[in-house]
Amino acid sequence: MNDSITGAWDEVLTIDADDANNLQDLLSSAEAVYYDVQRRTLMFGATTAGHH
Repeated sequence: MNDSITGAWDEVLTIDADDANNLQDLLSSAEAVYYDVQRRTLMFGATTAGHH
């Protein structure tokens, strides 16, 4: 059984202007941004568990 995810989809955020500005600041200043598909969560500057 292959549990890998293939293809693509869109996620839509409905946020107010202040939150949009904050999100834009985070996205533009973060060295790395990851999206956890299972948790549907953005992670800024995250590393693998056990790494610094």
